[in-house]
Amino acid sequence: MTFGRRPGAGAARRDGFRGIGGVIAPSLDLSVGGTFTRGSEGSYLTGAPTDGSSAFLAWAGVDVRRIENRGDGLGAMLLMEGSRTNYFLQSRDMTHASWTAGTATLTSNANGGVDGATLADRENASSGQFSAYQQGRGQIAYSTLSAWVRAVSGTVSHQMLMLQAGSTLVAAATSRTTTYGRPSVSGNATGAAGGVPADGRDWSGIGGQVATAQDVYIDLTQVETGYFPSSPIRTAAAAVTRGADVLSYASGSFPAAFLTTGFKVVVAPDASSAEIVSSNTDLRILQVGASDYVRIRKNTNCAVELVCGGSIVATLTVTFSRAQALTITAIPSSGSLTVAGATTGNGTNTGSGAAWPAATTLYVGADNAAGNNFFGRIATTVGGA
Repeated sequence: MTFGRRPGAGAARRDGFRGIGGVIAPSLDLSVGGTFTRGSEGSYLTGAPTDGSSAFLAWAGVDVRRIENRGDGLGAMLLMEGSRTNYFLQSRDMTHASWTAGTATLTSNANGGVDGATLADRENASSGQFSAYQQGRGQIAYSTLSAWVRAVSGTVSHQMLMLQAGSTLVAAATSRTTTYGRPSVSGNATGAAGGVPADGRDWSGIGGQVATAQDVYIDLTQVETGYFPSSPIRTAAAAVTRGADVLSYASGSFPAAFLTTGFKVVVAPDASSAEIVSSNTDLRILQVGASDYVRIRKNTNCAVELVCGGSIVATLTVTFSRAQALTITAIPSSGSLTVAGATTGNGTNTGSGAAWPAATTLYVGADNAAGNNFFGRIATTVGGA
């Protein structure tokens, strides 16, 4: 069973949300209707991670929405992402010639992977040994290395090593149980994009561990441009690009009240506020036309912003972790913006607003040019304010 949904008809609803003054406000169901495109397959979680004995990740085909449930209590939400490329080759076969052998003992297809296929490789490294690795993939300016990893038994130390520009390295240390998790490490990898998914050497001087044995199963390795990992992209003999998710609703197919008396939406970004990098990340949540939208962006600080007619009319500086649920209420006509659920910065800020333009298309998770994409989950129901 999968949760991916093809575009359908009939998206506007008038139930379930009680707006200002107790009046039932119109709402929009993002799991159906509108026009949805993505020019490639995409992966999404169907439940909480397991040990690989049962699947918790599935693959949605071209132009199929990903309704994702991560088993983290947020329920089924719409996963929206911009385009990313996995530059690691043979992302599920570390014995392939695309990989350079390490000093660890490598066993191919040793355990069930995240989608239930027996494709996870085992890297058994004594203290000071390391797994197979790749480098020089894509010549990426700033990149993130990630993989799904679990301990073969018990709880084990685990660290990943990112190969950066020149001789600079960066490591991330974790511990792993027999339930899969997805550790990641990011760095400036210009000219050296790649990394070592399991490294038992002493990297304590750069944020890693002292020399420690690693005995883990590894699945779906990934190196991609960006400051945080996006959903897994499987590769074979070449790098693979996942297309951007684009969802839009024509005028008349979403509640017109969104443009004036506003809306309430719950989002769970896949980047933390620290990973929303100045002049690099602009996460559009809802937008109409070219210059009216709600976004998460960093200038000096990370902030949620309400933009009317190209001007920021309300802003709240916030901090949050990856996958933290934020409830955002925006009322364009009064320039009011409210955030709840953040670590810091919750509250309301009100400026001089203006109604968003009527007879325009509503974009969800991207701007009107299908750029500035949101990375993360958006609740399938957007309610009136």
